[in-house]
Amino acid sequence: MMYNSTLIRHLRDLSRAVLLDIANDDSWVVAHNVVLPYGYNWATTQILFLIPRDYPMTPPGLTTEDGIYLPRGLRYFGRVIRDYHEHITWGRSWCWFCYKKIRWNPFRDDLITILEMVRTDLQNPRY
Repeated sequence: MMYNSTLIRHLRDLSRAVLLDIANDDSWVVAHNVVLPYGYNWATTQILFLIPRDYPMTPPGLTTEDGIYLPRGLRYFGRVIRDYHEHITWGRSWCWFCYKKIRWNPFRDDLITILEMVRTDLQNPRY
């Protein structure tokens, strides 16, 4: 990915909130130790964000190519949550967490916005 000062700034800000692994080419980032509420089969999880080439004009999460992924096997009270697709994967251990539409302002929102959106959805999952 070409140098993107906005992305670099957003990654720096996100790293203050959670531990990150960042691809050498900034094409993806993994947020570690995201706390899950009671009912999930794990206490914490990781979230993988594939970064769109035109970020921040396009947020992560809208397509499988620039998506948001959660680890395989995530369950809430033993059930698969809505919009979590284990048949659509990135690598061997990541499953797509689908968003059809994201309210996003590229001049205001950042990766913390996306992280909080996912955390909120995981707090009140739908089946």
